[in-house]
Amino acid sequence: PTPPGCGGGGGRPRPPLVGPPLGGRDDAGAPRLAAAGGCPLPGPPAGGQHGVMRIAHSAQIPASIDVVWRVYTDVERWPQWMESMDHVDLAESGGAIEGEPLRLGSRVWIAQPRMANATYEVTELTPFRSWTWVAQNPGTTITATHELTPVGTGTTRVDASVEITGPIGAIAGRLVRSRGQRYLELEAEGLR
Repeated sequence: PTPPGCGGGGGRPRPPLVGPPLGGRDDAGAPRLAAAGGCPLPGPPAGGQHGVMRIAHSAQIPASIDVVWRVYTDVERWPQWMESMDHVDLAESGGAIEGEPLRLGSRVWIAQPRMANATYEVTELTPFRSWTWVAQNPGTTITATHELTPVGTGTTRVDASVEITGPIGAIAGRLVRSRGQRYLELEAEGLR
């Protein structure tokens, strides 16, 4: 229920905003109060986000996890072996060590055919296992995760996923879903 004085009756205007700029719900599922008088702002429905689109692809690569990690994290070389990349620039190394270009905080600019250019920031990184990077765009947040798992001797499973969230996440996702899925498949093909 909407608290009294928060609109929806009596012709009283909504109080001015004095709190966070976004509504939605907190970690416990309660509405985030962001206006004078404790009125919740509009936000995602309980238990969910505005719009979400997720795609994923897994492949087994006939190489050790060390080899796959070194090739996969050398992102500036991606256009040489990945059809889905036009240009990749490691804008900030985040204190990179030679031979290990990605670090927590690294910023990577990516240009792909028929997609909007994006700058991703590495937000999670476990060397020789996984990394996640995030790009913020108006109305969307793109989160891409890359995970490596050894499968027997000399074989590595690569799991890549992309999630688009935000007020227009589902709409943007519908526009790029099939192309994005194909690009994840091309990543795996290039690693082979």
